[in-house]
Amino acid sequence: MASRSRILYVTSGTAPGCGPEALHAMLVARALSRHCELDMLCPMLGRQGHVMEFYGARLMRVPLPEPDPEAFARAVHRQLADGIYDAVHVRSALEGAVALALREQAGFTLVFEPSVAAGLTRSLDPGSASRMGQVELDLAASCDLLLVHGTEAANRASRLGAGRTVDLGHGVDTDVFVPQELVPGGPARTLLLDHSPDIVGASIDDPWGQDCWTPRTDRDLALVMCAAHLVVAVPPQAGLVTMPALLVEAASCGASLLAPRSPAVQEVLEGCDAMLYDPGRPLPPRPPPGLTRAVGERVRATFPAWAVRNRLARAYADMLPLLA
Repeated sequence: MASRSRILYVTSGTAPGCGPEALHAMLVARALSRHCELDMLCPMLGRQGHVMEFYGARLMRVPLPEPDPEAFARAVHRQLADGIYDAVHVRSALEGAVALALREQAGFTLVFEPSVAAGLTRSLDPGSASRMGQVELDLAASCDLLLVHGTEAANRASRLGAGRTVDLGHGVDTDVFVPQELVPGGPARTLLLDHSPDIVGASIDDPWGQDCWTPRTDRDLALVMCAAHLVVAVPPQAGLVTMPALLVEAASCGASLLAPRSPAVQEVLEGCDAMLYDPGRPLPPRPPPGLTRAVGERVRATFPAWAVRNRLARAYADMLPLLA
C-alpha cells in the first residue's frame, strides 16, 4: 500500500455546480483531501474541463453528450478495474453496482453513502430504477462502511441488517444558507422542495404545480427560498435517505417552511409543530416569521457542515489506518 491511502469518490451528479450533490462533493473534498490522495469522478456538465483541482482533490469528469447512465457506469468500471484505490466511496446504486462487482478483484474497501439526488439515477427508466432499488439494499447490507445522515436513517439501516454504519448527522453551509436581502415587489410563490437538486415553483393557488426552475448558484437557491411566500417539502421516500438536504437548507435560511411530519423531519424541526403538516391533509397556515427566524438560527448553530466533515474524516481514519 502507498504511504498515503488513495480514495475514489464517485457521484453521478455534477461538480462544481448547484444543488445537494455538488455541495456534498465539496464537503467530501474538504474533509478528506488533506489526509489522503483523493480522486473524484463525475459526469461533465457543458464545457467544463476534463480534469481540475477541487479543494485539494483531483476532479475527473466523464464527457456525456446526453444523460447516459450506462456510459457513466462503463467509465466507473474503467477507473476501478486497475485496482489502484484503497477505498471507493459511492453515492448511488448506479456506480455502486459496478463497485460491488469489482470490489474483490480490485481489492478496495467499499463505502456507500446513499443519496436520492445523485444525478444520472434520475434518467433511468422505471424498470432500471426498480432494479437499482434492490442494488441499494444489497449495497447497504454488504458494503464495508455505510454512511447515513440522521438518527432515523441509522435506525432504518439497522432494521435492514446493514453492517458497520456511521451517522454523519445533518450539515448546512452556514456561509450560504442564511437569511437573504430581498428585492421588494417580487411575485409571491409557493415552492415545492423535491428530492432532486431542482426547486419546483408554482403560483400560490397551485402549490403542487410543475413550473420548474433550476438555480445557477447555491446563493440563488437561498435567495429564492427566502423570497418564497411558502416553501413546502414533499414527504421523503422509503429508503436510507430520510431528510432531503434542501429541507435543512431551507430551514437554515429562515424560509417560510412547511415540512411533512415524520421522525426524521422532527430531528431538525424539533418542537416546531407550526412548521409541520400531515401528508394527504390540507396544509396548515403559513408559519409565523418569528418562528422561522428562530428555527433558522437554531439549525445553523446545531447542524454546521464542518461537524459533518469532521465525522467523515474520523470514519475514514478508523477504517483506513494510513489516514489516522
